[in-house]
Amino acid sequence: MNLAVLGRLKLFRYFVILTTGGYLAIGVSGAAAAAPYKSKQIRVEYALPKNPAHQSIYDRLKQARALERIQTLLSPLRLPRPLLLKVAGCDGESNAWYDEGFVTVCYEFLADILKNAPEKTLPSGITQEDAILGPLIDVFLHETGHAVFDQLKVPVLGREEDAADLFSAYIMLQLGKEDARRLILGSAYQYKADVVSP
Repeated sequence: MNLAVLGRLKLFRYFVILTTGGYLAIGVSGAAAAAPYKSKQIRVEYALPKNPAHQSIYDRLKQARALERIQTLLSPLRLPRPLLLKVAGCDGESNAWYDEGFVTVCYEFLADILKNAPEKTLPSGITQEDAILGPLIDVFLHETGHAVFDQLKVPVLGREEDAADLFSAYIMLQLGKEDARRLILGSAYQYKADVVSP
């Protein structure tokens, strides 16, 4: 089997895990699963990727309705202005940010998450699925934390980045002990990978 085919199969496997895990992680929340409410406050957008290599990420996210699931998770928020959650191409920059009513997560950032996920379950129990879903959910919740602080004029004592991390962790803890553990450990795994090889 040539290396290109093997690489495509490996990438496909990541996306299958992303799709399946999205259904499990976001769908297990009692509040999110029971709430058919579609928030008018939280909107979603899947921008077409600029880089053709990101088309499969776009397709899988849309198929899994990943942003809609995060929208449902965030539906209890009552903000004074709408908030748009979107994924977009960022011309090669792996990043995510909040700015003036928009949370943008780059396809490049999501591609890095997929690239850094472990092949097999680690001795610590972190699975490939955890290492993909944890940071995916974390980045949207983290940036939403910035939006909440901005829109509700929440005074932040200390670093706003730390406060946004705590906002994300707090929301994940509402998903239940086991799911929260998996998502937070998956996020920690990705952060460790960023520190070891930035």
